[in-house]
Amino acid sequence: MRKTKEEFKLLWFFYLSEFFEGIGFNLISGFSIIYFLTLGFTPLQISIFEVSMLLSTILFEVPTGAFADEYGRKKTVILSALIAGIGFFLIPLSESFIIIILIHVLWGLSTALNSGADSAWFIDYTNKNKKGLLQKALSRVEQISSIAGIIGGFLGSAILLITSNVLGFEFILGVKTLFIIVGIMLLLSTLILAFFGKEHFKKRKKKTSAIKSNIQTSKKGFKYAINHPIIFKIIIATSMIYFASALITLGYQQFLKYEIGLEAEYFGIYIGVTSIFVTILYSFNEFFLKKSGSEKKYSMIHAIILGFSLIISVITNNPIISLLSFSVYFITFSTARPIKTKWLNDHVTSKIRATVGSVESIFYWVVTILGNLILYGLVTEFFGLRVAFLISGIITIIGGVTYATIKEK
Repeated sequence: MRKTKEEFKLLWFFYLSEFFEGIGFNLISGFSIIYFLTLGFTPLQISIFEVSMLLSTILFEVPTGAFADEYGRKKTVILSALIAGIGFFLIPLSESFIIIILIHVLWGLSTALNSGADSAWFIDYTNKNKKGLLQKALSRVEQISSIAGIIGGFLGSAILLITSNVLGFEFILGVKTLFIIVGIMLLLSTLILAFFGKEHFKKRKKKTSAIKSNIQTSKKGFKYAINHPIIFKIIIATSMIYFASALITLGYQQFLKYEIGLEAEYFGIYIGVTSIFVTILYSFNEFFLKKSGSEKKYSMIHAIILGFSLIISVITNNPIISLLSFSVYFITFSTARPIKTKWLNDHVTSKIRATVGSVESIFYWVVTILGNLILYGLVTEFFGLRVAFLISGIITIIGGVTYATIKEK
């Protein structure tokens, strides 16, 4: 109990910020694709929205990661949350294809600012103040995110049901309301980090060109990640899993509605229920890690479970079995993240941690773009969602086998 109090006293502002962001993103996550479809956009146009955000993320990843290493992670993360919040305030105001693309580009910049810097800030701050707390703290962040997901999921469906059944709003207006609420949540997160966030960061004494310094730091990060055999293989294996998961990100709403028969207004409830199980599983993360014997074996087993759950969900014609199997994937996908994060960061020095994190993210965003276009755009279009799910499951299993080839000293 005493250790838990010390943990929350040290990291409460991280946890509270994660809580508000988690509620916000899960308010809208189950409805955004259907929202755009209802506005009249085609699946191809929606794919362009997604790809424009991902390309923007890749474009800004290394410069923003290097900027965080050079000038501080706190400012970078705060700017990320602020930009994302602005985007959510703007999206309900326009139904223009071009404007929505530009907003997604803005979200890409926000993602790039956050991706390397948030984990680097959290890891360095935790290690600096309390040795041996990192693994527990990383799992706590994911647990809090899951709790926020539960609240956000149920709240999203509740707001839509109230706005439609009680207030008489059309579905589009209800979702626009959700976008604005998400913007408010991100604004609260920004204020918490700005006023209460602490960081152990020292500016570099040597005065050099910011652009030159960022390029030099970025090159070091790329070289370090690609030449390090363990880091590189972790990234490659995880990239396979992210490639496969891109289909689920864009296709799960279609799967729930047309394969399972669940109405869109209840997607938030589904997210909330599955998030309950995610939260429970996070409590057993250290137990599963200990039983598996190492981060490598844990990651391998986790990927194989993901792969088979996707395959089973589409080879059966029973909608209940299909839903249960798919839910196994949906529930367990993120639970390995803190284990993999620590595993990778055990091999990275603090000096270039944010930049290596950005390099890692670039790999993931590239394969996500390819997954969107190939698995969702092409395979689903020409062969159907079930075939795409089957291919994704096989690729995920291959990713798990790749983890097994990593040789650690």
